[in-house]
Amino acid sequence: MKLTHWRPVNALDVFRDFDEMFDRFIDRPRHFFRGGEAVWSPRIDIVEKEKAYELRAELPGINKNEISISVKDDVLTISGEKKVEEKKEDENYYCCERRFGKFERSFRMAETVDANNISAEYKKGVLVVTVPKVEIPEPKTTKIEIK
Repeated sequence: MKLTHWRPVNALDVFRDFDEMFDRFIDRPRHFFRGGEAVWSPRIDIVEKEKAYELRAELPGINKNEISISVKDDVLTISGEKKVEEKKEDENYYCCERRFGKFERSFRMAETVDANNISAEYKKGVLVVTVPKVEIPEPKTTKIEIK
């Protein structure tokens, strides 16, 4: 898993903040469409611990059986779908900011992780995927005798 150090003033954060401000200004939904279906992207934190990496995804309102986690060619993919709740006839919506639809996030893993022992836990709308690190042995030094 390749990590980039977090910097408070990251160029991408500026664009994300601008997009959110623009969304609020023109009051448009914060999701986009791909192939006629709504697509959204959950926020995910990546934390490095001593023996593993943790990916923490916010997935409120989704049942764990609607979430899929897979690894293929050193790419970890989290995907699923948040289904739209049925609107009732007697309800008048003035604002609807919650996101619905399919989602997918993928992360390339480094060679220093154990892809066969990845585990996941889902509690209170937060998915925690634990990717254990592989211990890399120190290179062995061999002393060469000069004749």
